[in-house]
Amino acid sequence: MEYQATANWSFVAGTYHNSIRNQTNFAGVEYFPSWLQGDLNFLFLKLGLLGGVASGYEKNKLVFLTIPVVQIEILKTWGIDAIVSPEFLGLSLKVSLGVLE
Repeated sequence: MEYQATANWSFVAGTYHNSIRNQTNFAGVEYFPSWLQGDLNFLFLKLGLLGGVASGYEKNKLVFLTIPVVQIEILKTWGIDAIVSPEFLGLSLKVSLGVLE
């Protein structure tokens, strides 16, 4: 789940089954500087950072994250988030329901 508070800040949270077969819960904040955002007619690209916490990788411990994020949106309705680090690759597909707009 993602809530875009401003053009630069978003809050994210969710759950997934990770690669070591544990349930992971995560929460964080994404920051996208204005100068790293581009609008190409129907395609919108943002580059930024995600800071947050995740469970499920080490028993009874939270893992703290600060990793780069690439966000691509098509017509402000469909999107892809890619999170890449040396130890982690995450992709999420998203659709805007327009509920909070």
